[in-house]
Amino acid sequence: MLAPRIPTIPTISDLHALHVGPGALLTVTEVAQRLRVCNQTVYRLCQRGVLVHVRIIDSIRVRPRDLAAYIAAQSGVQKRRR
Repeated sequence: MLAPRIPTIPTISDLHALHVGPGALLTVTEVAQRLRVCNQTVYRLCQRGVLVHVRIIDSIRVRPRDLAAYIAAQSGVQKRRR
């Protein structure tokens, strides 16, 4: 199942987590580093609706739990391909 093609609307807790605490929203660069890909790949994943994200003004942010879900989904895809 694909993520929504449009970014999810940020919640109050998303706005609070923008810069604070362990659940802080991740920047595109942080996501790219964790996935070991370039920033443009992260933008493409968001644009295609594969990676759930929130848009705050002109910035894309990713919730840590959404990144974990994406990674888990990709692990399942890799296992099925073998």
